[in-house]
Amino acid sequence: MTTPEKRTASVVATRDFLKTLADGKTYEVPGAVRALARGLLISDPTPTDVILWSLESPEIWGLPEGSDEAL
Repeated sequence: MTTPEKRTASVVATRDFLKTLADGKTYEVPGAVRALARGLLISDPTPTDVILWSLESPEIWGLPEGSDEAL
């Protein structure tokens, strides 16, 4: 079973990875992969979403790293 902090870190890391694929600068990937990554990012939770979830349900979501200084 995962912890709220690890769950949040996974979502944040996945978003970062999709952004990297979508921009096509770091890795040479086919256009279809970049398009798929961009499409997935449209509905991916934003950092603000994750912060709000963590405040509402701390037993499920942890605050993203570095966001507690902003609160």
